[in-house]
Amino acid sequence: MIASLALVLALCLGFAVWLALKAARRTLAGELVGEICEILEAIDAHDTERALAAFREGRSSAPALPPPPSLAFASNAVLMPVLGPHVGRLAVSFYASAAMLFDELRALSARAPSDADNGGCAAARLKHTIELGDETLRALRGVMSNRRRNLIARA
Repeated sequence: MIASLALVLALCLGFAVWLALKAARRTLAGELVGEICEILEAIDAHDTERALAAFREGRSSAPALPPPPSLAFASNAVLMPVLGPHVGRLAVSFYASAAMLFDELRALSARAPSDADNGGCAAARLKHTIELGDETLRALRGVMSNRRRNLIARA
C-alpha cells in the first residue's frame, strides 16, 4: 500500500515537473521571439542593407543601428538548454552575430570611406544576421504553443 502511494506520488511529481519545464520552455521561446523580432525590425526600419550599399558606393555615411536589445537573452542565458541543443545554439549565435553587426557598423563610422574593406565585412555580417534570425525564429516556432505560433509573422 505504501509502495503504491509512493509510486503515485512520484508519478504526480514527475508530471508536475514535466509541465513546469514545458511552460518554462514556451515562456522562454516567447520572450526570445519578441526580442529577435524587434532586432530584425530595427534592421529593416533603419533600411540598413540599402544604407550599407550606399556607404560602400561612397554616396552616404556609414549606417548606424541602436544597440540590439538582449534583456530576455541575458536574463535567461542559463535556461537555454531547456530549448534543446539546436535551438539554444541558434539563439546564442543570433545574439552574438547581432552584437558583432552593431560593433562593425559602429567601427565603420569611425573609418575613412577609402579603407580597403569599405563595409564588405559588415555587409556579409548583416546578411548572416538576418538569415540566422529568420532560422532562429523558425526553430522557436516549434517550441511555442500552437495558439501562439501564428504571432511570428516573419518566420
